[in-house]
Amino acid sequence: MSDLPQVSVVMPAFNAAKTISIAIQSVLDQTITNWELLIINDGSTDNTLEVIAQFNDPRISTITQVNQGVAAARNTGLRQARGRYIAFLDSDDLWLPEKLQKQLSIFAKSTDKLGLVYTKHRGFVQDTKKSFSMDVDASIGYSNDYYRLLIIDYVPTLTVMIRASIVSEIGYFREDFRGTEDWDYWIRVSQVYNLARVDDELALYRIAPNSLSRNKDRHAIEELKVLDSHLACKSSIPTSVRHMARLFWQVKKIRHQLGDARVRLAFTSLRELIHLRPLYLINYLRLILWVASYFYQRHILSLRARKNI
Repeated sequence: MSDLPQVSVVMPAFNAAKTISIAIQSVLDQTITNWELLIINDGSTDNTLEVIAQFNDPRISTITQVNQGVAAARNTGLRQARGRYIAFLDSDDLWLPEKLQKQLSIFAKSTDKLGLVYTKHRGFVQDTKKSFSMDVDASIGYSNDYYRLLIIDYVPTLTVMIRASIVSEIGYFREDFRGTEDWDYWIRVSQVYNLARVDDELALYRIAPNSLSRNKDRHAIEELKVLDSHLACKSSIPTSVRHMARLFWQVKKIRHQLGDARVRLAFTSLRELIHLRPLYLINYLRLILWVASYFYQRHILSLRARKNI
């Protein structure tokens, strides 16, 4: 038993030759050493495997499979993981050295009802030295993590560590969701287990500079699929939470449409938002306050931070 790793790190990789080195190095730089890194090579056609081979460490294992997508790759990692805890890191992101240690300390002080610990994180485009805070304000009027996660996905995958024992109960990532399978999984975890956050920015998320509007539209559709799947099967969810979840999804859609100068579509979406049971006035007030807070944090504070870099 003592030979088993304390943490299994699951890293999906598809054509990641240009970015995976920094991700692997950030695992090697962790202040704890009792971990295994499971790299799932999801059908890469570039020299990803050659880059991985440059790291000669017995704690690193590579599993190659036919390309099936990130959810299937993570599931392969979950099935192979031997650690008591499981953490997720994509091949283009990275961690700060104390990330795993600080999460383990939270688990060590908790009961088995704690299933997931996440952290704050920062974003970067090219240079990690020019990163900026990406912390999401989840104070949307509900303290229950399950209700809040139905409304907003505030748990970044690259920051997550779960107790491995919960997989037998929660199951695996849904492979029919594309890009939203992680949000669905955190919602499922929060139905049964408690969540905790480390209030330090311990991970860096790489932002692709060529994000396309059609990808945003596709992602919005996938988010709606997740939302529908949960709201349809749980009659115990309060009506106000259901309403707020729909409102929030509409606001995100409008934000994408305005960002792409699709003003006519944005006005259509705004009409749909207003007609979502307007009697829930408290939800509209909550939404306005959240949008104001989000704008301040993401734009005003972030702009100041970038100027000071």
